[in-house]
Amino acid sequence: MIQPPNSNIGTLERIIKSQTGFTLIEMLIAISILSFGLLGLAELQIIAIKSNKESRDLTSAVILAETKVEELLITGVTNISNGTFHDTNNPVNETGAPGGIFTRSWTIADYTGSTHIKKITATIEWPSMKGVRSISLDTLLSDVVDKAY
Repeated sequence: MIQPPNSNIGTLERIIKSQTGFTLIEMLIAISILSFGLLGLAELQIIAIKSNKESRDLTSAVILAETKVEELLITGVTNISNGTFHDTNNPVNETGAPGGIFTRSWTIADYTGSTHIKKITATIEWPSMKGVRSISLDTLLSDVVDKAY
């Protein structure tokens, strides 16, 4: 074949033959692997969000129980009576105001037959993805004061 003197046909053939790159199959495989990796990361993110909510609810429940126990400790042994009581605002939110997911109750009883020591048990229940969860906080309240003899 005779080529004109200023022809670029040979150069064009060399450029086409020397081009390298990824084939369509290689790109599809790479995208598939990347997609599976991203799906795994998305699942881990969902698990982390759920765990954070469970932790936040547990912390709120402990604070609600501690708050009730502190209220009763301030009241004093002589001003509280034995029995089981339920918060009038149930269900309560994290601050104890009406309208949340937590149910707060407490039990007051004489401790080992003593009228000077009360056992207070504050219980908080709430729904979670694992069913109904609850925590209980026990404390003792005494009106006995050290006396110098």
